[in-house]
Amino acid sequence: MQSADFEEDLYKKWFRRPTLFMACAWFLLAVAGRIVIRVGLSELALLMKRLGLTDVRGYVTAATDALYQMGVLALPVVWYAARHPGVDQSMRLGRPHPLTAVYALALAVGALPLATCLSGWWTLLLQSLGAALPEPAAAPSTPAGLAHALLLSALLPGLCEELMFRGGIFGAWERRGAENALVVSALMFAALHGSVQGLPTQLVMGFALGYIVLRSGSVWVGAIVHCAFNAAVLVLGYLLGGRAEMNIYAFISMPTGLSLFIADTVASAALFGLLLIGLKRLCEWRGQGGVHLSQPDPASLESLELVVLMAGIVTAAICYLEDVLSICGVL
Repeated sequence: MQSADFEEDLYKKWFRRPTLFMACAWFLLAVAGRIVIRVGLSELALLMKRLGLTDVRGYVTAATDALYQMGVLALPVVWYAARHPGVDQSMRLGRPHPLTAVYALALAVGALPLATCLSGWWTLLLQSLGAALPEPAAAPSTPAGLAHALLLSALLPGLCEELMFRGGIFGAWERRGAENALVVSALMFAALHGSVQGLPTQLVMGFALGYIVLRSGSVWVGAIVHCAFNAAVLVLGYLLGGRAEMNIYAFISMPTGLSLFIADTVASAALFGLLLIGLKRLCEWRGQGGVHLSQPDPASLESLELVVLMAGIVTAAICYLEDVLSICGVL
């Protein structure tokens, strides 16, 4: 039996979470940092071209991306948790149960067909509106390229983005209730990427990952799902010979192609929904999930918090505007 003092201490620490100002500042740092790095890499590429160093451009880009993931996304959250004892509980940094961690792999595999269907429908809509969508990035075609991509495009983003969005930002916005935390963290997660083409998948995965972390009581479960999902996309592209996405128009133009695609979408959504229900049942059986806020704080954002949040939103909107102009052929 746990003592009353221990339970009271746990309850107090559970409420010792990141401030909303910090959450807004982390979001602004993430979106602004991505823009700064992208502009810097563009200028550096021009300089390297003049100096005849184009052969090392890929290594510089990879190193810069890794530094962004670890230094801009993960480090501020880890630093904050280390300097504020107790917030690690509200940020759900505890180790997950091994059974839940294994189940996370099934969630990642189950999310893949749903994400593919969502991406297909969205691509159809954008192309019907006359959008000039860029060619999808080539999937790795060699074992060395696959290993490189798994590290930089699966492992690092899965860990670092989960620490910021489902750890720090979710934990802070949970002051306003779990539902608000789910919505805000998912919207910020999608906004970080600044991609119109990837928006539906990023939103759905943002909500799903928030729910997974909330139910499991561990941000690491969300990180496992995120890393495994990204890895599955890369491995599938590698096995398909470097082509990660199907030609949706060619598919639905086949006899019964549209009917099959509709059925596939419904089946994929049902499968992923059942897997989420299974996670809920598993966590209830294991007694996982931890404490939840029963009385959220209804206070409005303070002026400084609102200013920082709006700065982050405007910065993300600039990225989306640039992407819209690009797919419209203006840029």
